[in-house]
Amino acid sequence: MLITSDHDAHMSTRNTVCCMGQGQAAGTAAALCAPQGCTTRALPFRDLRQALEGADVHFSPGQL
Repeated sequence: MLITSDHDAHMSTRNTVCCMGQGQAAGTAAALCAPQGCTTRALPFRDLRQALEGADVHFSPGQL
């Protein structure tokens, strides 16, 4: 992702990518839970991970 901003706006944009990743994970979890009628805490992590990997999300080497 490429973001262009001036010096004053830079501080508010540097976390954009992290927030986008968290939003994608939260939305994916909600979409997986809705048809099952379960909460995100009840969703098995492996199901969420598989769905994110299927959407070409790349995980850092230190993540599960």
